[in-house]
Amino acid sequence: RENNAPYEARYWLLTWYGNGGPGSFDGVYEEVVNWRFKLASLMTLKNVAIGGSHESYEWILGESRYCLVPKGMGYWTHRLYEVLIAGCIPVIL
Repeated sequence: RENNAPYEARYWLLTWYGNGGPGSFDGVYEEVVNWRFKLASLMTLKNVAIGGSHESYEWILGESRYCLVPKGMGYWTHRLYEVLIAGCIPVIL
């Protein structure tokens, strides 16, 4: 995409934003939230962006080198397609 930074110029080393993040407390996604909640331990690392929904999500992906792709509610997750379009290297969990 046109707003993706060149790979060598990307600020974020590792990124993941979405429902079930450290700021999410909904019971609907309880199984997924439980293990995704563990991602919060990475939040303090330098150049790591992890959290709940974010209004600049697409821009952040385009500024990231590696993007986490955790399990979705079913057998697939749209996150994989989003990170590939952003030119981010997917880390499938």
